[in-house]
Amino acid sequence: MELKKVNTHERVIVKALLDSRTTEMFVDKEFVKKHRFKTKKLGKAIEVKNMDDSSNSGEKIKEKTECNIFFEGHVE
Repeated sequence: MELKKVNTHERVIVKALLDSRTTEMFVDKEFVKKHRFKTKKLGKAIEVKNMDDSSNSGEKIKEKTECNIFFEGHVE
């Protein structure tokens, strides 16, 4: 799979697990730092929930990034 940064059009090749039934898409903040994706602070932090609706033990989501996802001829 390939990610393409919206601001620079730089491509990053990744191995990832996709779940097309999710309501949101998330990426690890260390991955974002490593590949120097531009981020923007959110107005309000987002709490991440587990499948059983319990709160995830990780941090709340406080920033966002924009990229296009290319997978087998499909773009998101």
